[in-house]
Amino acid sequence: HCLGVAIYSLMIAKKLNYNSPQVHFKLAMAGLFHDIGKKEIEREVLDKARPLLSLAERKKIESHVQRSREIMESIPGIPSDVVQIIYEHHEDELEQGYPCATPKLRLHPLSRIVHIANLFVNRAVKSPTNPGALAEVAFAQIEKFDSSRVNPVCLAALKQVVLQKKAA
Repeated sequence: HCLGVAIYSLMIAKKLNYNSPQVHFKLAMAGLFHDIGKKEIEREVLDKARPLLSLAERKKIESHVQRSREIMESIPGIPSDVVQIIYEHHEDELEQGYPCATPKLRLHPLSRIVHIANLFVNRAVKSPTNPGALAEVAFAQIEKFDSSRVNPVCLAALKQVVLQKKAA
């Protein structure tokens, strides 16, 4: 999952013409470590579908962003941008995300990329709570159910990544 988020974050960034090696490094690192705080949550809780979670279990899962931030801040040399992106990867354009329902104007610009890459990979990659889907289907689900929650420019870039035609 984390590798997928890192790769899709980079592909989206390239479609947005974010070509700086520093930006690519920050996105790759944030994608790889965005869920590191989940390592301390019981597998049976992580493997439950969201509608089946109790309030306490949902709060425990949502706490992973805070724990991820704490873990990353404890490592010398981790850029503060990476820590912020990891902390904000569940914040959204409706200002209803977690952990803080951060106003969209205060979000790190790269958080928006990791957010949509995470949504996409959650739908596309098979997991205990998801059967997986073709890339086109996963994108269509985001467009249908989450388009108001994601940055429209990032959504358009993801669309280019997912729906681009392969050369024969």
